[in-house]
Amino acid sequence: MKIGDDLIYACPHCGAYFRRINLLSGNTFGATFYSDGKCSAPMMMDVPRFTKCEQCNHIMDIAQLKSVGNTMLFHWKKALGLIKEKTIPYCRDLKGCDLEKALTIFPENEKYFRMRIWQDAHYICRTPLIQPATYLKVIVEREYYKNNCRALLKLLDTPDKTYEDILNIAEIYRNLGEFDKAIEILTPMRDNQLHLKWRILYECRRGNKLTVRLNTDTSRYREYRSTVTKERHYQICKNNHCYPANNHLCPWCREEAIDELRDETRVFSLRLYIGKIDGDYVISTDRYLGKLKGQLQYIDVTYSTDYFFGFQLLNRIYRTLYHDGQLQLEDKTIDGRTLTLMCERIVRGESDMIKL
Repeated sequence: MKIGDDLIYACPHCGAYFRRINLLSGNTFGATFYSDGKCSAPMMMDVPRFTKCEQCNHIMDIAQLKSVGNTMLFHWKKALGLIKEKTIPYCRDLKGCDLEKALTIFPENEKYFRMRIWQDAHYICRTPLIQPATYLKVIVEREYYKNNCRALLKLLDTPDKTYEDILNIAEIYRNLGEFDKAIEILTPMRDNQLHLKWRILYECRRGNKLTVRLNTDTSRYREYRSTVTKERHYQICKNNHCYPANNHLCPWCREEAIDELRDETRVFSLRLYIGKIDGDYVISTDRYLGKLKGQLQYIDVTYSTDYFFGFQLLNRIYRTLYHDGQLQLEDKTIDGRTLTLMCERIVRGESDMIKL
């Protein structure tokens, strides 16, 4: 971590001086990560973006201000008698009620402020001496906390939402105790480097609303994944389709089973999206979600490592479209067999996007 001379600013309302840390570089060595996206890093100091003047309580966006100098220049002016201030205080980040006031002053930054309110409310979970029951009573059950979470969900759940936005949406639902919605959102997602998906799913299965500290030990995430993943017996037809052993015929090609998976098979889910790119309908993973236009439809595909099981269309009853089903789009109809074969190709890793 490298820190330069502190930058000095003047309050645009009363002219009082304040200083801000000038962070030149930093890193996350030894950092602690939490499920709500908060990162506490000893080598990456938090530099306030919004602050409040200690003299007149004016809330301001420091990015809109121009620095009037740095600490070295201040010491020279002080030695020459050009300024009377003995010391200049550091600016402080907004907390509590100040964040609510900033919402009305800077409505264009509503997502930033509501994220801060949500994360700051979890400070008790980052304090090991405080009991979880106290957190549930003081924070989670308050209407103010719930209303902020609901408003934040609307801001995050947009057509161009990122991978991190989806994780935050699931985490908010978990904090609110709506575990089924969190599981529904996370199940089709792919994993990320911190394996946050499996940790949130694991806490949902436990019925835990608390924000948790993430463990960077990979073996623990294997434990979370094996706990969450469903395990059932399956059999295989001659076309390499795998389906539950209680079915007499393969639901995809109506062939009889030729073998059985005697060991329990781990079942995964992947959500595929259907939309338009450059005027053409495509089916893709969430990698291209931000580029898809028009009315989006999605398919939840169930699969194992080597076998394709089936899919649900728009959360409807589990169905097969392999033979005679059809998917009706705005100006096009897709044959069910064609759609299923495309799903198989994506699940097997042959492509992330296929034109319909």
